[in-house]
Amino acid sequence: MVWIGIVNSKTNKIDVVASGGITDEFLSKINIDLNDEKQSNDPTAKVINTGQYFIADDFLNCSETHPLNEDALQLGYQSFASFPLIVFEEIYGVMNFYSNAKRLFFDEEIKLLERMSMDISFAIEFIQNEARRREAEHAQYEANEYLENLFKYANAPVIVWDTLYRITRFNPAFEILTGRSAKDVIGQTLEILFPPENIESSMELINKAQQGERWKTVEINILHAEGYVRVVLWNSASVFDADGETLVATIAQGQDITERKRAEEGLQATEKRFRSLIEKSSDVIILINSCGIIMYESPSAMRILGYDDKELKGRNAFELVHPDDLQETSALFAKLVQTPGDIVNVQFRICHKDGSWRFLDAIGTNMLSDPDLQAIIINYRDITEYKYFEKELISAKERAEESDRLKSSFLAN
Repeated sequence: MVWIGIVNSKTNKIDVVASGGITDEFLSKINIDLNDEKQSNDPTAKVINTGQYFIADDFLNCSETHPLNEDALQLGYQSFASFPLIVFEEIYGVMNFYSNAKRLFFDEEIKLLERMSMDISFAIEFIQNEARRREAEHAQYEANEYLENLFKYANAPVIVWDTLYRITRFNPAFEILTGRSAKDVIGQTLEILFPPENIESSMELINKAQQGERWKTVEINILHAEGYVRVVLWNSASVFDADGETLVATIAQGQDITERKRAEEGLQATEKRFRSLIEKSSDVIILINSCGIIMYESPSAMRILGYDDKELKGRNAFELVHPDDLQETSALFAKLVQTPGDIVNVQFRICHKDGSWRFLDAIGTNMLSDPDLQAIIINYRDITEYKYFEKELISAKERAEESDRLKSSFLAN
């Protein structure tokens, strides 16, 4: 049997839109919510999140297909395959196959099903492209009325200039952006809109637009009547005469990104401070994947363990753990991997580059389900001196207790 599901953009759930050889009862049990972290290990969710196909050759021996495997087994199905539907380079949906035979999906079958999913994806793209084409034709038919309404009611600033760079249209949003009224600027050249230091560079960009180059995203600073500068992101289009070749005007629409630029600059400063904090911290931050492979380690690892980042990246972290501590740390790690968001604390010994053993106190946090990290984050510090000091304290305490015992025994005699 087979069913096709697409990602509902409003609910972020998988909606079944087509099926074959499958019962309504089984379909009614399909409820995959991509917002639900508990379902992040569901094969269909994985296919949607990764864009990679998934094969389960034997339901009985594949825990990842739970809970649908029991229902599928009752219907006589033994194996399962799931393929992504990728439309315009984005995950659009999924196509799932079920078979009553084990180990059915070999290389040739997989290639065939991949091709089928690509064909369906292409068909969806074609349909959407056709819809867009019809919309474009309709938009062109109503262009004049649309442009007039755009000028009157658009929240974005819109301006039109002729081939001599004289302003011919200036909408209300542009009046707000510049602090100037349309009657004061229409008929004047574009230079009046720019800060003196930006006039030359801005006019170079405008000249390119005049020669037919279309702006998709161009930043041009605009001078407000009160003297301050706004950063505006522009796109443009050329307006031709009825012959389709003679340029009569250029139209540009802008987006004021001044506050966004300030926020970006603030974010960059914050990131720089955070990066500096990590690099200079006495603790070490390490990112490892679910198999224990080191993906990143902060520079302070060099001071504690003697290894630089290139020596550790790509290496299995457990190769460095002391044999006597390996079983406990491996068990805790395995448990941590299975529990999204969980935090564990452990102390263990690890091998320094010079061959000595260092005691570490580590805290691990499961962030595998976080799309920005997809890793286990481990923060650790060197407690070797503390451990030796602790050992000396215990030894001293034992010697003192032994001395007190001998003293008491001597006095008793």
